[in-house]
Amino acid sequence: MQVVSGRTFESHLEVQSYRTVRIPAVRGKILDGTGANVLAENRPRYNLCLNLDMMRPKFEVVFRRLKVQAQAIQKERVAREEQRLGRSLTKAERKQAAITAEEWDRLGQQARFEVARRWWRRSTDARARRSCWTRLKFERAYARGWPCRTPFCPT
Repeated sequence: MQVVSGRTFESHLEVQSYRTVRIPAVRGKILDGTGANVLAENRPRYNLCLNLDMMRPKFEVVFRRLKVQAQAIQKERVAREEQRLGRSLTKAERKQAAITAEEWDRLGQQARFEVARRWWRRSTDARARRSCWTRLKFERAYARGWPCRTPFCPT
């Protein structure tokens, strides 16, 4: 079998998403006997499922952009230091000014978070966008292998 316009179908696949929308009945708040203290209230929760393998190319695109920016900043730092010293940096000094493995890891984390956050904002309605989803929670879930059903609650 031959597929014509395979790239077109592939690009359509990347933007497709599955969304189930349930509109729950609002039950109201449960108050104590005095009516002054709230004992229980409605709090919507959202489950987010990401296929990280399908998002990996987008992670790499954003990482490359961040990498270029980081290298430009590092180059400026070296130039400023050379200007301050009035000489070129030695090999050891250049090595010390180089971007560390830890900094590269942080750029990778930032790229993953940016891509996932963009997807989340495009895929959800306004109520869900105000989530308690933080970069730290995202990275913890990513490090654990990203369980498919991760709850996010509005703040």
